[in-house]
Amino acid sequence: MAPHVDWSLTSEEEDAQALEAAVRALQFLGDANRLRILKLLTRGETPVGALVDQLGLPQPLVSYHLRRLREAGLVRSWRQARQVCYAIDSLAWDTVVRPIREVVTLSPEDAEESTP
Repeated sequence: MAPHVDWSLTSEEEDAQALEAAVRALQFLGDANRLRILKLLTRGETPVGALVDQLGLPQPLVSYHLRRLREAGLVRSWRQARQVCYAIDSLAWDTVVRPIREVVTLSPEDAEESTP
């Protein structure tokens, strides 16, 4: 009989993996243009042209960041007549920020102390 091997992660390994996931999420979200696009999309679905106008950025740059956000699953897109519209995918957003919350979750006592 083969010896039993416990492949479960130790708390230290789990912490390291959680930290790495949080770092990846923060690096991806660390681009100011991506955050500006996400901020605008929190107002609702928006055509690419409106994003370009509101951001004051070249259309290819906005399209690049929208493509990265779409590939990450954070935004969804669809064609509406001759325009492409974008909106935040709230379920995907939760998936991306979950690793950050897992690493930086305040205890209820800490949260109470930080309120004025």
